[in-house]
Amino acid sequence: MALQVGELYATLKIDDRGADQQINGLGVQFSKFGAVATGAMAAVGSAITVAIGAGVAAMSQAVTTGVQYNAMLEQSAIAWETLTKSQEIAAQTMKDLQQLAAKTPFEFEGLDKAAKLLHMAGFQGKELTKTLTIVGDAVSAVGGQEELQGAQWPCSKSGPRGKFLLRK
Repeated sequence: MALQVGELYATLKIDDRGADQQINGLGVQFSKFGAVATGAMAAVGSAITVAIGAGVAAMSQAVTTGVQYNAMLEQSAIAWETLTKSQEIAAQTMKDLQQLAAKTPFEFEGLDKAAKLLHMAGFQGKELTKTLTIVGDAVSAVGGQEELQGAQWPCSKSGPRGKFLLRK
């Protein structure tokens, strides 16, 4: 048996005005974070796009430069075969010039031009490479590629015997 003493009725009221303000404030903060995150992701996306574009452009330039260099080597090989009348001598001359270009501050193309002019003046084989090395060493002390082109001219006029041939 249970004894009932009375009933109690209560109304519980909760003041949620502060909670509403806090929740609304969180919504504003999340909106700001969303805008910042969206902006950051857009910036990252733009940076990636720019980086990929630069990489593609660099690769394209490298391929173009490689193709141009190979075309220049092929033209040079044909010229040396014509000058020396021998594919083997032409190949050896090209190899010597490439090794010289690797050891000096001069580019292959400039050495090739100077060597052709010296060859036409009578320098051949190891004598050609030796003369080009001597001229290159002297020129590198005072200048660069352009000076090499100017310095080989007197050598081509003197010939392999070192005597200048003056003609009117």
